[in-house]
Amino acid sequence: QHFDGRSDIFATGVMLYLLLTGQLPFTGEDMAVAQKLVNEPHPPLSTWLSNYPRALDSIIDRALAKDPEARYASAEEFAADLHSLGDELKKAQVTELLTDAERLTNEEQFGRAREVLLQLVAIDPQHTSARQMLGVVGQNLARMQRAEQVFQLLAEAEEALASSRYAEALGSLDQAIKLDPENEELKARLEAARNKKRRYDEIGTLITQADSLRDRGDLTGAMNVVERAISLDQTD
Repeated sequence: QHFDGRSDIFATGVMLYLLLTGQLPFTGEDMAVAQKLVNEPHPPLSTWLSNYPRALDSIIDRALAKDPEARYASAEEFAADLHSLGDELKKAQVTELLTDAERLTNEEQFGRAREVLLQLVAIDPQHTSARQMLGVVGQNLARMQRAEQVFQLLAEAEEALASSRYAEALGSLDQAIKLDPENEELKARLEAARNKKRRYDEIGTLITQADSLRDRGDLTGAMNVVERAISLDQTD
């Protein structure tokens, strides 16, 4: 009998079925396949799939209809239904991803929230809410990274102070304040470290003077200088 482009619609329906299920809708030897093509319905998608949009059933059924009059009249019509379903799936996925991102953001899991939001904007680059949330998440990630850096610099400063490496300690504290310039605690620690360094330097100068006086035989003068040094730091 005469055939037209609707035969290609059928063939495309077979390809779609195979892509979705990994199985051909009609199988067997040549004559058996021909018999099934003419007389038997294809197995429903639910034979192979459990989690899929049910709208695919009607699309496949229409593409693989035995009667050409019951098939899609054109490839454009076939494509339009697939595009419509794709848009619905995209909207559902975007909604799910946005909900996940909001939950993760509220839980302050900013790294995971950023990953989810990047997936979302890859699907819908024009999604305003996702892009705004991505900005907020990015700011929070940067804040947390700064806080971690400040914490590490403080630890380095404390270790340096304990070993009287005051220049290193001041350097670490200066870097920390550059990262968090409004942190009053950091400012207080920096000032305390500067005072310790001044006292340390002053004690060093006094010890040098005491050594010089002692070497010249002025033990009384040396004793007086050492006592001044001790008054600056009773623990030295």
